[in-house]
Amino acid sequence: MRQSLRWSAFVVAVVLAIAACTDDPATDVSGPAEDLDTIELSTSTSTSTSTAPSTTTTAVEDGDADTATTTTAAPVGMCGDLTPVVTAGGTRCIDPDAPVTWDVDPAWFEPVDDSAALPMMIGADWRQVFVVDGSLPHEDQIIPLRLVDGDVTEVRMMSDGSFIVQETYPDGDEEYWPEVWIYHPDGTSDMVPGATQLYDLGWLDGRQVAVVGVVDGTDGAWPIRTFDVDNLEWVHPDLGPHSASEYFVTNIDVASGLMVVTAIADLTEWVRFTTTDGVDAELASPTDSLDYNAPPYITAATFTPDASVVLWAEGPDWDGAAEEQASDPWRIEAVDIATGDQVLGWQVTDLDGPDDLNVVSTHHTGDFVFVNSNTWTSGARVNGQPFIIDLRGEEPEEWRLRFRGIVSPIGSF
Repeated sequence: MRQSLRWSAFVVAVVLAIAACTDDPATDVSGPAEDLDTIELSTSTSTSTSTAPSTTTTAVEDGDADTATTTTAAPVGMCGDLTPVVTAGGTRCIDPDAPVTWDVDPAWFEPVDDSAALPMMIGADWRQVFVVDGSLPHEDQIIPLRLVDGDVTEVRMMSDGSFIVQETYPDGDEEYWPEVWIYHPDGTSDMVPGATQLYDLGWLDGRQVAVVGVVDGTDGAWPIRTFDVDNLEWVHPDLGPHSASEYFVTNIDVASGLMVVTAIADLTEWVRFTTTDGVDAELASPTDSLDYNAPPYITAATFTPDASVVLWAEGPDWDGAAEEQASDPWRIEAVDIATGDQVLGWQVTDLDGPDDLNVVSTHHTGDFVFVNSNTWTSGARVNGQPFIIDLRGEEPEEWRLRFRGIVSPIGSF
């Protein structure tokens, strides 16, 4: 816990366009296997006859100055039988035959009834990005988009069918700085310069922006910024720090002109509210009465689209006074911002396990709550099974998805 700084027919058409336009042999992805006990996706290879590196440069407006991200293809042969993948963090040699395998849970999700399916979502596990459409037959519900260069830890779909991801690049015992990339339906991509954290995607003043954390090369606090993903330019240069001494932002959600920021602050958590211009908003926070270095662990705060409700996850944490790990169950809590009245209190079914199990993000569409979790095993992050809480009935229903990974709703949330 504290010890581990731890998105309609249009969309279907976009998904098909992405699949059709992804012609890079290193990102060609096969469809779901016939055996539904596992779904394996693998890359294919091609042989290049060119030995000279090629260079692609993307210019991005950055305040008063223009910055450019330059990617130079690796020389042929440097990775032997493996496929070289070049990023700003360096060249990675990828095994093209290594499959991505999702576990299938027996409680695989289905439409609630014939007329009301679960929402469409974009998801990722490891390097694989995909769309999940619960209205389709079981064997067609997962629609692969493409493999990306790094291990995806956040993903959102944009209004034009592009998607934006946060990627990390593990290499042996080291892990390179994460990067934030935008992948377009035509197969091209753009890097958000200097961004190492993708927090959210939303609309501000008619512009579709990504909320990101940036390493700006200076000492001290590193800023939260917003980036116009359509015009590839910065909007807000500094909305407060995402990383500083004994302070690290884990989640940000933007809705209706407000931001809710979840952070680790020394040995406790801090949920705070600001406007999208970075001005503090005086709203009651779930951490206002939280004791220092004591349970529960509070994380992953998020809004409904109209920002009328704020939701967060509560779980077990280290109890500093008792010097032991508390065993509280994970719960999803939500309150009405105007009145403070509780509107959801949900103990998560079977979301227990080792002390390092952690809820990493939540999303609230108004009708559905999305929850993502992971664990750390031998120093490696392992995604849990996402689940959805359906709030449309008289009582909430919980749906566990049939794969491991992270998901976010497709839409303006």
